[in-house]
Amino acid sequence: MTQDSPKFFSPKQAAIHVGCGRTTIMRALSTNKLKAIRDNKNAWRISEEDLNAWSGQRPVPDQTPPSPAPSHIVDTPSDTPETLAKLAVAEARLADAIADRDKWRDLALRLSEPRPVVAVSFWERIFGRR
Repeated sequence: MTQDSPKFFSPKQAAIHVGCGRTTIMRALSTNKLKAIRDNKNAWRISEEDLNAWSGQRPVPDQTPPSPAPSHIVDTPSDTPETLAKLAVAEARLADAIADRDKWRDLALRLSEPRPVVAVSFWERIFGRR
């Protein structure tokens, strides 16, 4: 490329050159605010001259980032008697569920233990042991 030949940018390269997003470039192309051509591969080519002219007309966005909401401030409602009663009911249900779980766990462990095999004859099963 010689000094006299114009420089062309793709939309992505133009966005980087100007310091904006590719979407902003594409929006300017679709509204004909930014002049560009399409090459043989149907890709946008934006001349440096047109890009600089367009970027000079753009309003400069505010460079200060928005301040994030303070994460340490949590808006919690005050404890009313109604919420405290609901909490007590929920805690009681949780305690019942934990006790029920422990009971079922103990039963499952007892059932999983191997039982001794005792050879019992047919007659002993019918008449019992003597």
